[in-house]
Amino acid sequence: MMLANVDRSHQSAGRAVTEQKFRNLGLVQCAGGTKYTYLGAPGAGKLGMFVRLSKKTMRVVKRHNGTAGIFDAPVSGERYFGAVTEERIANWASVILKTSP
Repeated sequence: MMLANVDRSHQSAGRAVTEQKFRNLGLVQCAGGTKYTYLGAPGAGKLGMFVRLSKKTMRVVKRHNGTAGIFDAPVSGERYFGAVTEERIANWASVILKTSP
């Protein structure tokens, strides 16, 4: 079997493409460092609802102040980039934009 002829249209995109899809829906990077990137509504600051992107996975979290710093409370399950559909990306983006002040 020749690999060049294998149909890969069913495979989802990686992190860069997924992140760009969220940005096209209106989310911007609000926080992050070397391990995670947080995408949220414009002007959201560092607290509130965000999509947290790691190297291979993503999830929706609600960030809040705790006694020892900022904590992430998971709102959705962890998803691999390859398992995320266009509908889920659009749904997560709309929820984050609606819940932002």
